[in-house]
Amino acid sequence: MTTNNHPANGPVSLDRLHQIREILSKAAAQSDGGNLGYAMADAVKVIDGAIAVFGAEPVLYVAEETLAYAKMGELHLKCLSQPMGDAVIPLYVHRQATDEIGSWNNHMNTPTAQAGNSPVTQDGYVLVPKKLTAENGAKSALSGEFSETKFINCPECFGDDDCETCDGSGRIEITVPVTWTTIKAIWAKGVEHFAAAPKQENV
Repeated sequence: MTTNNHPANGPVSLDRLHQIREILSKAAAQSDGGNLGYAMADAVKVIDGAIAVFGAEPVLYVAEETLAYAKMGELHLKCLSQPMGDAVIPLYVHRQATDEIGSWNNHMNTPTAQAGNSPVTQDGYVLVPKKLTAENGAKSALSGEFSETKFINCPECFGDDDCETCDGSGRIEITVPVTWTTIKAIWAKGVEHFAAAPKQENV
């Protein structure tokens, strides 16, 4: 009976990931371009991401109910640093490499882009997604970035006394973050405006 102890016949370990990365990295460097060379270079990026999260520890624990609220768009969620009670579902953070942020638009080495089939963008414009989602990174980038000023009734005096908290006006100015729902609505209006058919200029 013959046994094959080649690493490809077992589970992929961290050492094996490093070996595969090295092999593909060298092969991509020696490649003369083309789809296979680009595919190998992309595979190296994927392996780098896998190596970065190999053995990652959970950063928070949540309950199933909390995840349901998160899917509905609730921003204020209860998370614990240790598993406790119903909060037993682990959450992990997998850091994206900074050079891959926006990589959907950084494709000038692909054969399609080199062939001249890529969209032309006028000066002063950029390609952006139609909808803001957590999946395209917009939620993490924009949530908490915008705020608005609101006035609330003073809880100390309600405007009846000479109050130090509100200077006697009965109102307190507070700053609150713009909700994710509002940010998405504003974005959708902007996309709708700029997606209108461009006017033809008669020259």
